Amino acid sequence: MIDIQLRQQIYKYANYLYALGYRKNPMIVTQLRNEQLFQQYISLRQSDEDIHFAAHIETVFSLGCRLFSLNMRRTENTSFGNSYSLLQLRHRHDSSQRFFTLLECSADSLEYHLSPIVTLMAQHNVGIDWARLMIELCDWDDPQRRIQSAWVRDYYRSLNAAQETARTDEQERPVLQESLS
Repeated sequence: MIDIQLRQQIYKYANYLYALGYRKNPMIVTQLRNEQLFQQYISLRQSDEDIHFAAHIETVFSLGCRLFSLNMRRTENTSFGNSYSLLQLRHRHDSSQRFFTLLECSADSLEYHLSPIVTLMAQHNVGIDWARLMIELCDWDDPQRRIQSAWVRDYYRSLNAAQETARTDEQERPVLQESLS
């Protein structure tokens, strides 16, 4: 689990990405690794006992930066599971296998699985809560798989809510037509 200080720094970093994306300049985003601000965030955990964790955080920040350059749409307080269910509803075909393959992958193959999904989300105007995503990716290899479990819960919760809304709308439509007649 990541500590509060690192979580706050990730939110600041994500806001910085949003600001860069707002200027619509992906080249700035891809060059972010070389900037002092990025190095400041990475140096937070540069001690001997957690150098492995620091390398992992650097990987997550780099991945977040590359993925952000694919989809600069922003949403807040939404898990990736919610965003994926919205993608599936807008894409209008069952792509759940791609989502569940992502959930089973290791941290080493996240970019391979996330890149096409993030690109597809951009094509269908689905935003991502970038700060939350980067925080969750920091804990991706948790043995209890809390992040993956949360994404699945959010995914099904969103799909079920959308299906219930559609069912309610269909039931109300004949009543509305009868009252207009």
